[in-house]
Amino acid sequence: MFEVLIAAAKAGNRMLAGSRTLLVIGGDSVGAEAGADAGSGVACAEAAGAGAAGTEAVLALAQPLRGLGAHVTLATHGDLSAHRDGAAPDFIFADEQTLLRLLKDPAALAALGASPAQLPPLLVGVTAVGSVFAPSAETRDCLESDLGDQFIPELRDRLAPELRDRLAPELCDFLAQKQQRAGVLEFSLPVAGGQGSGGSPADNRNIALLLSSNPQWRSADPAARIAWAARGMPVTAGLISELAERGSISGDRVLVSLVLEPKTAALALKLRDTGAKIAVFASASETDPGIAAALADAGVYVFAATDNAQLADPELDADNAAAALAWQPHWLVDDGAHLIRLAHTEAEAALQTLRGAAEETTSGIRPLNEMASAGELRMPVIAVNDAATKTLFDNRVGTGESCVIATLDQIAQSHGCDAVRELRQAVVYGYGPVGQGCARAARSFGLTVSVIEPDPVRALSAVVDGFAVGGSAQLLPRADLVISATGVWNTVGHADQGLLRPGAFLSVAGGIDGEIAQPVAPGLRLLADGGGINYTAGEGNPLEVMDLSFATQVAALSQLTETVKKGAGGESLPPDVYPVNDAAVKRVASMALRVYGYSLPQLPATERVGGAAQHWRVHRYKKTN
Repeated sequence: MFEVLIAAAKAGNRMLAGSRTLLVIGGDSVGAEAGADAGSGVACAEAAGAGAAGTEAVLALAQPLRGLGAHVTLATHGDLSAHRDGAAPDFIFADEQTLLRLLKDPAALAALGASPAQLPPLLVGVTAVGSVFAPSAETRDCLESDLGDQFIPELRDRLAPELRDRLAPELCDFLAQKQQRAGVLEFSLPVAGGQGSGGSPADNRNIALLLSSNPQWRSADPAARIAWAARGMPVTAGLISELAERGSISGDRVLVSLVLEPKTAALALKLRDTGAKIAVFASASETDPGIAAALADAGVYVFAATDNAQLADPELDADNAAAALAWQPHWLVDDGAHLIRLAHTEAEAALQTLRGAAEETTSGIRPLNEMASAGELRMPVIAVNDAATKTLFDNRVGTGESCVIATLDQIAQSHGCDAVRELRQAVVYGYGPVGQGCARAARSFGLTVSVIEPDPVRALSAVVDGFAVGGSAQLLPRADLVISATGVWNTVGHADQGLLRPGAFLSVAGGIDGEIAQPVAPGLRLLADGGGINYTAGEGNPLEVMDLSFATQVAALSQLTETVKKGAGGESLPPDVYPVNDAAVKRVASMALRVYGYSLPQLPATERVGGAAQHWRVHRYKKTN
């Protein structure tokens, strides 16, 4: 089960939480009882009359998916009407036989597909033992005979050799697109009555097929990976377009200091539409050199490693950080407040041009508040991390899900899938938003989760969320996996490590240096060298959640530029840490809902302060005589 979900999430860097997920099994219809409870396993399969191999494995995905927060719908190939809200699903899981039936039914797939401007639904085959099934060499003859003369002969030459070996040499009316993700093949399907299959018309529908149980995402072309990320961030693109129309940063220099992977690259490239000059900085441990090189080729100023050889230079990060500030940016999007702190210490000349910054993380807001309290902060900073559209989704949902998935994936890669299946007990340090997300995601994957949290309110919150809480001595001796989600140095110190049994795994979700004390105790297995697991061993947070975070960053940038007056003698925002204004946060959320195909109810307008329906003098205890 975990292999299928990890592969699906990795393949497109997509988020399972909040996704529209369709479970498709064999048969012609789903009974009322089956449709009402897609998680009831064998009983549900029998109620649906479905006997295809893999049906039970597909149905078994319902419980963990719902635990993660996915919107799960059960359907059969013979009756896909269960998918009836009009929006394309994000994931489609099908058993082997049903997958083959879908592949030779372009009309059915087209009805489930997305427009070419959107990310395509990912079609995932599930075997009877709960692993990923992909049409490969052993099913080639079956596909060829099933699809027969519907093949397009010239399509064979458009597929990469390794894909020709895995798939039938030709596919029915599908138009292969450039492979933007490793292990994923995207098709464009003509809609009945549309413009046909002679190109890629806007009214076609796209769908993608997962070809690998372990997609090696970095093996795909960097520019294609950036293009994929850009397609998955429509809210950010919309807000940047509005910022460009206002022209408020045209001609300015904007420095983006974030984990340098495809989503950050897509943000940097889109920000150029504002007329601003854009530069990016990232430390070596947070840089994908291929992505950095692609950005440099595209004309973005890059202060980061652009090839693997540079990663070994111990002075690289310090040199690049100094050079980034020497570039004299006007606006800074920071992660961890590291460049802000550098500008207030060794690189104070940067403060002559810096007008303001937006900070992305909890670990960055903490020192900034300390600086402001001491009167040492010399620029206005917007606390993006504290905005609801960041914390509630990036920290609590995206980071939690991606860290647990990256953790399980790393264990499987380095120690085998059996090591993951043998995990029983997990302990999460910290029950802030990231800890909440990690605990929920780990439980969804079948682990029994306990929490170590010294704050009584947060500890009580963990209890009512269904998790046991306690101290290190009580919880650590039986832990198979420990996840640190505090963002605090030395959270898992050597004393606590001594309580763990040999073979226990250690993973960091908080993402600061030294969160787990090193070297770790003998016999313990530290993942990703103690770095933030989701961005050192994966591609960071999923596209959907980073779209919200980056959109909030753009809203903060707009707030800064509209508040900090340009020009000598103009009014300026005093140095301090400020929240993203409520109107901007609601603007981001409203745009996201619209993009996802949801609408809000229209409430009656009220002119009363606080929104009360009646005048404050009206109350229930007024005498009637």
